Amino acid sequence: MNFTTFTHIQENDLRLLCKRVPEFPANIDQAFLEMERVFADYVRDGYYGISWMEGEKVIYHACAPVPENIPDGNYDPFILKKGNYIAVELKNWMQQLPMIKEAFMFLMKDPRFDYNYPCAEWYKSDDEMLIMVRMKEEANGSGYVL
Repeated sequence: MNFTTFTHIQENDLRLLCKRVPEFPANIDQAFLEMERVFADYVRDGYYGISWMEGEKVIYHACAPVPENIPDGNYDPFILKKGNYIAVELKNWMQQLPMIKEAFMFLMKDPRFDYNYPCAEWYKSDDEMLIMVRMKEEANGSGYVL
């Protein structure tokens, strides 16, 4: 399937606190429910998913964007660095879960995709999400921190 891509410009570094999902894709729902329960007072623009491959295994984290003054606690800190991301918008995503994997597979074929960086999902609402991969440095000009 073909998707319409666009460049998402992440204007500022975004601090995330993340919970690793031990068995992907099982337990993703539970991880996000925990993030919503713990961080609901701080999250205004949706939650994030961060993932990458280790061999044949997908490593997935459910993440909440939080202010700098919130301690890490039992969560893994992650910085979604400012810069350019190749993105696909997915509407009504809860009804189209298989499309998320298809969109990532499509984006990872783009020659601008930087394989050195994790993939990101931005769950903007219960209806709208962005599926994003980082552009290579020559197309981007900024860095990454985990």
